[in-house]
This record gives sequence, C-alpha cells and structure tokens, in this order.
Amino acid sequence: MRKILIVLILLNLVISCSEDESTNVPQTAEFPTDITLPAQEIKAGEILTIKGSGFLTNETYTVTFSGNVTGTIKEINSNFLKVEIPENAQTGSISLTFNGQTEIIGNITITTPFVSRLFAYKDGVTPHQIVEIDKTTGNVISVIADIDHQNYLSDFNFDASTNEIICDYSDNGSTYIYKINVDNGQTTSIQSNPATGRYENWIMSADNRLFTYKDGVAPHQIVEIDKTNGNVINVIADIDHQNYLSDFNFDASTNEIVCDYSDSGNTYIYKINVD
Repeated sequence: MRKILIVLILLNLVISCSEDESTNVPQTAEFPTDITLPAQEIKAGEILTIKGSGFLTNETYTVTFSGNVTGTIKEINSNFLKVEIPENAQTGSISLTFNGQTEIIGNITITTPFVSRLFAYKDGVTPHQIVEIDKTTGNVISVIADIDHQNYLSDFNFDASTNEIICDYSDNGSTYIYKINVDNGQTTSIQSNPATGRYENWIMSADNRLFTYKDGVAPHQIVEIDKTNGNVINVIADIDHQNYLSDFNFDASTNEIVCDYSDSGNTYIYKINVD
C-alpha cells in the first residue's frame, strides 16, 4: 500500500511539473496574414488602409515605402492597419515589419496632390518675365524666369509631365517652341519650322502631347510635334476646308481639340479627335 502511495505522489509531481512548464512557455506573436491593399493609387498625405488578419493593437508595426521612407501608423485593429502616406514616399513596393520579420506586402502608385498655381507673362519690360501671381490678391509672388530675348511669347500651355510652361515665338521668319520650367526657371528654345506653310495655335493635350495648326498649305493640317526637337511626329488630321481655325482648346473628356472658324458669315465649332 505504501509503495502505491509513493508512485501516485511521484506521478502527480511529474504531471504538475509538465503543466507548469507548458504554462511558462512564451507565446510568439505571429505575422499578420491575408494582407491586401485595397487602394492601388493614392496621394501623398492620405491614409492607406492595409487589410489583413491577426493585427495586434498593443504591438509595434512599421510600414516602409519605396525610397526607404517610413509611414506614420494612425490606427490598428485586428483586421486592418491605417498608415499615413509620407510626403516624400515614392511609387513602388511597400513592406511591413513586425517582430523582426519584414515582408513586401504589395505595390502602390503614389501621386502628387494637385497644386493650382497662377503664372503670367510680363511684357513691356526688359527683360520680359514669367511671374507667379497670388490668386487671392493679384500680387506677384516671385519672378519665375527672365526671358532671354525680346520676341513676343504666345500660345501658352502647361506640360504637367515636366512642370514646364510651353509657348512659342517667331524670330526672323522662324518659329520657336519656348519652355519655362516653373520649379527652377530654366528656359529652352527649340526651333520648329515646317518645310512649307507655318505653325500656329499650339495646343497641349491632357496627356501632355503637343499639337499645332499647320496653315499656309492645302489642305491645312493638325500635326503632333516632338517637344524635345520640334520635329513632326505625325499628321493628325487634314482640314476639310480652307477657313482659318482659331481659339484652340482641348477637351480631355473626348480627347479632342476644339476650335472655331467662320464661313460666309456663319461661325462653326470645329473638333479634331487626336486619337
């Protein structure tokens, strides 16, 4: 009887020790699973929601964007993490770091928030200038660039792909594309002349392609111009009349140049689809 009692006591001690050991083993927090990025394009400064399972509200997560830029975590619950897009974040991959583990969780396009600025061409002074205007007061904020010639600039457009004002001028019978970078004030002149006729009424499309009206030839034409060298890329359209086109605009909703002409006392809206 005594032997049985000793065995039971020893068995009880072994079981108790096993339970204590299992209770004291630390539980490792696991990396979140089923991670998705609902947004594929977002602006700097906006909040990106990273969805998934197993986020822990009392743990530390790090979200890193291309360019090795870290975002600010704004909110965490078990199903998502919200992070603010840093101003200097770049388009590309996003990585999540947790508990010493780093994984790329997706790719995203980061766009720059649209900033509306107003510029004006200051003529009648030497040198001519491009200035930025305060839209609320009409006052000059700064001089963007001094123009390095005295020829009159016209047909102003804006190239969002390069942050440049694009216009044109004529000098001794030659036509020049003139570009002014609004960030650094750098100016560039590019001669652009057709073998016959003349270029007028330059217009930029919504996707930053440059077109011009080729007058003085039959038929008149709309041509696309290479912005880097002034050469014709291709003829977009032959104009089906000889009346002069004017007042050029671009309709981004239809990808059309919209202008007008007059014929026998009547006014016509004229549209050219650039595609």
